[in-house]
Amino acid sequence: MASHNMNEPIRNKWRTWLPTIVLAMFLTYLLSFGPACWIASRSSGSASIVFVDSLFTPMVWLCRNSPTTVARCFERYANLCCRDNTTVEISNGGIDFWDEIGKPIIASSFQTTISCSYADENTIAVKVKSDAESP
Repeated sequence: MASHNMNEPIRNKWRTWLPTIVLAMFLTYLLSFGPACWIASRSSGSASIVFVDSLFTPMVWLCRNSPTTVARCFERYANLCCRDNTTVEISNGGIDFWDEIGKPIIASSFQTTISCSYADENTIAVKVKSDAESP
């Protein structure tokens, strides 16, 4: 019986610290989104983007099932951490990284025509014609 009473203060300490530890882990998870986007926006290849998307799937679910302000706050936080000319968007499909393309040096207009016809019952013929205008 005496040993049981000696363990009681240890149990009380865990009861008081456990919610704090869980909250700290949750906040660390949420705050790590920005640095993860920073790494993904600077990495070449899609592996880091897929990793960030899969790691933060619960956060995407939270953003989808919350008011749009929650998603916009996370997007703004991620965009603060990303490299220039990269935009992060949280959508129904997950986390999307968009790279902005600079202004074109030479603007040209073009027209593309796609025509489809049946060659026979099993074959479709597709013809693509593109006319580009020179400046």
